[in-house]
Order: sequence, then structure tokens, then C-alpha cells
Amino acid sequence: MDPTDSLTIDNIEEIVDRVSTAPVILEEDAAATLEDLHEIDELVQEFTRVRYPRRLYKESTAPQSNPGPSEPIPAKKLDINEALCAVTEAHAKDMKEIGTLTDDDIPELRAKWLQSCQDIMNGVPEELPPMCGVNHHILLIDKNKRYHYHLLWCPDSMKVQLMEKITCYTRAGWWESVQTDQAAPMLCIPKKSGLLRTAIDARKWNDNTVKDVTPFLDQDQIHLDVARAKIRLKIDFSDAYEQIRTVPEDVHKSAFAMIYGTYVSHTMQIGDCNAPTTFQCVMTMIF
Repeated sequence: MDPTDSLTIDNIEEIVDRVSTAPVILEEDAAATLEDLHEIDELVQEFTRVRYPRRLYKESTAPQSNPGPSEPIPAKKLDINEALCAVTEAHAKDMKEIGTLTDDDIPELRAKWLQSCQDIMNGVPEELPPMCGVNHHILLIDKNKRYHYHLLWCPDSMKVQLMEKITCYTRAGWWESVQTDQAAPMLCIPKKSGLLRTAIDARKWNDNTVKDVTPFLDQDQIHLDVARAKIRLKIDFSDAYEQIRTVPEDVHKSAFAMIYGTYVSHTMQIGDCNAPTTFQCVMTMIF
């Protein structure tokens, strides 16, 4: 959009499309996040300042009724609610034009969804994830408590896969080889497919952990909602826990041992009693 254009409700869609994140679309019983609202509000105000540089637009300042001949033509500043309403109406209009979908439309819709999600369909980047709004904490009841663990063991059939996993995880920065005075043993468990699954035997560590009481969502209501749908989708996360950071001050508490040495994990681990609740908090924040 060129700054010489008029700022109206009709072209606010193009302004919203310039937001760095995905466009905000309000669905029924859903709301835009505060960050999205701020981004749109700032963008609308920036466009207004560019279009009318000699006018000061403040919430407490009313537009001049009789601007002088040298003043630009006054325009009503679009607030954030008008912008969101415009986008919502545009989305409703698009859905109305599409009409009722049938089973024959499913292949085309599936192809569009895969195309739009291509950036997250290519596996997990081998790098340490950034700190985000929800990170994992390990809060111990007694920080000086000592544990006595059993001997380590790994099936011969799993050793090659374990070495490959160690190489991958250390290269990505998820695991770090360290020297430590105590570490929970790592279990090497074969999946049904024959691939390796590792989990920390953190039973003694969990007994000394302050439990996170964040509740899971109402599973009965979720089942009822899913049952009403004709078409259902499922998201299978790849290395989901490895995408959630452990806060730096708690990394040393995550020490674990295997037949090839002792390590700490900079990401959340399977076996930590509070890992499921942290993951639930992340899912609630995202969806």
C-alpha cells in the first residue's frame, strides 16, 4: 500500500497482511493474542503517521473540524477493534464464497494445509531452541539430598542407535557432556518399530521435586468436541520435549548417566515428573 492512498476500512486487510506474524483472524469463541493486537495497532498508527505527517494522532486529541488549506485532509484513525472487525468480516466473506465443503474437497484442502505448513513439516532444526513464554523448571525440595542409583545397562542392539542419538543431541546443543557427582540413569527402551527410546529413571529425583499442579484440559469435553467432527486431524510432534528449554539455573539438576558418560540436558526430558504439565502449558499457550 502506498502512503498516498486513503486509509479506510476497505484496505485494512492489506495493512494487516504486512504484520510479521500470521494475520489475525478471529474465529467463534477465540481471540487474538495481546502481542498480535499490539503489532496491528502499531502498524495502523505508523501508516497514519506516514500518510498524514503534519497531524498528531493521540487518543486524547480530537480531529480538527476545519483544517487550514495547508493541512492534509483529516482522516479518522482506525483503532485496533475496527481493524480486527474488518479482518473478521473479510474472513467470513471468504468462507461464504467457498460455500459448503464436501468429501471431494478434502484432497485439495489437505494439499493446501500441507503447503501452508511446509516450514514445520521438515523435521526439527538441530539447534538449541530459544527461551520462550513457557520454559521448564526443576524445583527441588532438598537441594542437598544424595541419591543411590542402580548400575547402567543398554542392550547391544540399541548401542549403535544410542551413539547416533548422542552425536545428534550434542551437535544440536540439547545434551552436554559434563562431570558430575550424581546423575540419574538413562533407560534405553526399544519402541514397537525397533527404534530407540531413551528415558531418565528419575524416580528418586521426582520424589524430591516440588510438583507442578497445573491441570490438564477437560478430556471429556475434548472427546465430545472431537466426536462431533466429521473430519479429524492429529498432530504428531517430532522431538517435542527437545523443543522446550530448561531454564539455565536448573540445567545442572538434569544430570543423567549412560554407558558412554554423564550428561546434562538443556531441554526437557522424558522421565521428569513435571514435564507433562510444562508441555500442557506450552500447548495451552500456543492453541
